[in-house]
Amino acid sequence: MGSYGAGRLPAAGGAAEFFTTDNGLGSDDVKAIAFDIDGSVWFGAEFLTLERSEFPQAAAVSRLAPNGSWSTFTDAGEGVHDIAIDQAGTKWFATDSGLSRLSAAGEWRHFDTGPFAELAQDISAVAVGRDGSVWLGMNRGLVKLAADLTGLQRYTSADGLAGPIVNDIAIADNGDVWVGGEFGASQVSAADGSITGYFAGTSGRLWITVDGQRRGLTYHGNVRTLDDGDRLSGELAWFGACPVAGRPDVKDRIVLIDETSCVGTQLAEHAAVAAGASAAVVFSDLPSYHNVWETSFRGIPVFYLEPGQGAALRDHMLSGAMVSVDIAPPPRDIPVVDALQSFSVDHVAIDAMGDIWLGLTVPRGGGVVRRKKDGDEWVNYGAGNALMSDEISDIASDRTTGDVWVSQFYGLSRLAAREPGATCETSVRVDTDTTSAAAIENAADVDVFALNVDRPFSRFDITVPDPEDRLDLYLVRSCGAIGGGRRIGGGRRIGGEQRLVFDVTSRTGTYYLVVRPRPSSHAYPIPYRVRASLTQIDLASKRTLILTHEPAIRHHFALQPDDPELVAWQERLQALAADDGVGGYIVWDLKKDTSDDVAAAYREWELNADPSQTFHKANRLALALRDWIWQRRAADMPRLQYVVVAGDDRVIPHLRVRIDAPPGSVDDGWMTEDEYL
Repeated sequence: MGSYGAGRLPAAGGAAEFFTTDNGLGSDDVKAIAFDIDGSVWFGAEFLTLERSEFPQAAAVSRLAPNGSWSTFTDAGEGVHDIAIDQAGTKWFATDSGLSRLSAAGEWRHFDTGPFAELAQDISAVAVGRDGSVWLGMNRGLVKLAADLTGLQRYTSADGLAGPIVNDIAIADNGDVWVGGEFGASQVSAADGSITGYFAGTSGRLWITVDGQRRGLTYHGNVRTLDDGDRLSGELAWFGACPVAGRPDVKDRIVLIDETSCVGTQLAEHAAVAAGASAAVVFSDLPSYHNVWETSFRGIPVFYLEPGQGAALRDHMLSGAMVSVDIAPPPRDIPVVDALQSFSVDHVAIDAMGDIWLGLTVPRGGGVVRRKKDGDEWVNYGAGNALMSDEISDIASDRTTGDVWVSQFYGLSRLAAREPGATCETSVRVDTDTTSAAAIENAADVDVFALNVDRPFSRFDITVPDPEDRLDLYLVRSCGAIGGGRRIGGGRRIGGEQRLVFDVTSRTGTYYLVVRPRPSSHAYPIPYRVRASLTQIDLASKRTLILTHEPAIRHHFALQPDDPELVAWQERLQALAADDGVGGYIVWDLKKDTSDDVAAAYREWELNADPSQTFHKANRLALALRDWIWQRRAADMPRLQYVVVAGDDRVIPHLRVRIDAPPGSVDDGWMTEDEYL
């Protein structure tokens, strides 16, 4: 991950690590990450010219070695957009000045002269096929560099690409190349090189027949004037270059207009309407167009060709060639996400199952769509069901676990490769400070998530958006408690969310979050997302230690884990601890949240069957608690002054022994007595 440095999430869970220029990173503006065959991690950065005024050592390329050491390289250029590493360990860098290569032997080469001179431009994406071929994304299409470096092959929108600008590239196991483009996605077949376009929103295909040869052009269309059932076809007539007064012989014909000198003004479109044209095909020699979706022109269907397509068409017509047009309604192969039409596919990833993941961009957001490998099924993911934001920054697939990670403007989400099951063995791990998506499929479905805690005295904060109050969630410590009653924490509804907060004392290890539907009628499936954070508890600020043993409370008062009376008691204790005048920390389970000595002493007292030994067992427990409290005060609770016991003699025995105060502690609130009865 990167933008203000780089971060690493351990595979086994736990706290994230962060790296900046202070640690050895060449630049904090990280735009590309790639993993080497030797375990190294490579980072590419942008905007180095601006950074060098404050950071003279800025470098576009950084390497984090397996032993933790850093290296930086300036040979690649000023800005790196993407990195690909082949099976031989050769690194390929897509930069703002062209293509650079770093061999496994450490030799640099730049492809910007001779037969590769056309590569001396801004390259947005790079990927390496299994055959060693290198695929490059540019503003003018897709380029394939042969594995033996003998030549280049270019693909443009005239060949079927969904737009002239290539944003991202991913290569499937079968060799097919998937491309994210300005107007959609494209699939280049490894078998025959054919291209299948998947267009989004108002993008589509405009079929042009020149001298009997039919080919497709890509356009942005004014779809509000062309219904799904409509179709336009006929001979194309040259209308002229803007400004144009119009021609009397274009009535009810489809006209071609050169809008280079008046882009965005719609003068030519209005002239075509005045001349009686039935539709207009508009082009410009400028490298980019205005935002067509903001246009208010609705007079006739207008189709804005991609840059570079119209001039050749005009030349054909002026030379006397017969040009016919077949305009169909814009296909929407890529589905709408959260009711927003998408115009651009900026990110492409392929998961372990071979499914294609596309990150979409629209003027007001975006989202992610997933195309199943087998068939044409599409699945939508947006802020409403799986993501925290519709503004997607990148997508990556973990080929080991099959999980797909989506970085967004508001954070990071993990889309699990499989649905969580109802047991420990089928649970799905949730990493802290990330979001995982799943769905309840039916009334009997139970989802289990595993959360790993490697730091004692931490606080779980788990959030599940649930605006319709359809879900129930609770936390358990062991696998055997998942379907039964030994809950250690339950979710509370706050606003439109289910929220579960639980303090982990000394019990590190794995906890299990259980999500199930509430017992009422629902429409299934119920998609949801889980976000878990883990923060360190500031024990140094606590002045009161609240001791209880919840299992004993439940046993002696015959309460179930979800009993309202027990929940109310928990909430009262939590409110007491949160009071500013108390500053409390709660120990809910003496056997699990304290020390081995306390746990052993409590177990002996709890199981004692000899009345003559009751006092001795209780005194031993009191001594163990005393020692543990003093240890906590000396280690991490220096402000501790008070101990509150929540429960009667059946929960924590009040039988006492002589306790000597630690030296110098009397003034801090500790009190002594000669003898306790």
